[in-house]
Amino acid sequence: METELSKLSKKFQEDVLRSTLFNEEFDYVDIHEPVKLDLQKIKHGLTLAYKGLGILDFDTEAVIEKHIDAIEKAATSINNFIKDNTKPVYPNDVTPLTLLRRTKKINDLSSELQSNKKKIFARLDDYINLLNEFHDTKDFTLQDSKIGGLSIIKNRTNISINQLSSGEKQLIILLTEALLQKGKQTLFIADEPELSLHIEWQRKVISSIRRLNPNSQIIVATHSPEIVGKFKERTINMEKIING
Repeated sequence: METELSKLSKKFQEDVLRSTLFNEEFDYVDIHEPVKLDLQKIKHGLTLAYKGLGILDFDTEAVIEKHIDAIEKAATSINNFIKDNTKPVYPNDVTPLTLLRRTKKINDLSSELQSNKKKIFARLDDYINLLNEFHDTKDFTLQDSKIGGLSIIKNRTNISINQLSSGEKQLIILLTEALLQKGKQTLFIADEPELSLHIEWQRKVISSIRRLNPNSQIIVATHSPEIVGKFKERTINMEKIING
C-alpha cells in the first residue's frame, strides 16, 4: 500500500510541476469575462495540495495567503473594468489570473490524489473498523508504517498482542489473512475457525472475512452451527456423505 501511495504522490508532483509550463488553457486571459471566485475553497484546496506534497509549513501558508490576495485583487480589477470600462486594466491585474487557473488545476489534482489514497487504504480502514466492532473494551489502531503492527489500548494503557486471549488472537489471524489477499480472487481455507471464539463472534466472523475480500471463495471445516447459520444453503454435511 505504501508503494502504491508513493507512486501516486510521485505522479502528483510531476503533474504539478508540469502545470507550471506555458499552457494556452491557463495563460490566455479574456479581460471581458467576469471572474467568479470561491476564495475559501481555493485556499483549502491549495493547503491540501501542499500537504500532499509534504511541504506545508508556516512559510508556505504565508505564501498561500499572498497568492490568494493577488488573485482576489486581480479579479476585482477585471470585474470593475467590465462594469466600467473607463477604469484601466494593467498587466499586473491580469497576470495573477493565470495563477488562478493553475491553482484550480492543482486543486483538482489534489482532490484526485486524496480520492485515490482513500481507495488504497479502504480495506485497511475496514480491517481496523472490524477489529473495533468485535471489541468493546479495547481500541485497535495502526502504528506508524515505519514501525508496523497494531496498537492496542485497554483502559488507556497500551498492551501487547501477547496479552490478548486465544480467541482474540484467532480473530486477528483470520481477519489479517483476509486483508492480505488484497481483494483478489482467492481461496480462503480454514479448519475450525470457531476455535476459542465466543458464540457472538462465531456468528459474525465469516461475514467479516467476506467484507474484507468479497472476491474470495471461503471454504471452512467446522463443528459450529453458529458459523454456518447464515449460510445453510451452502453447507455440506460431511457425515451424510461419509455414511452414504
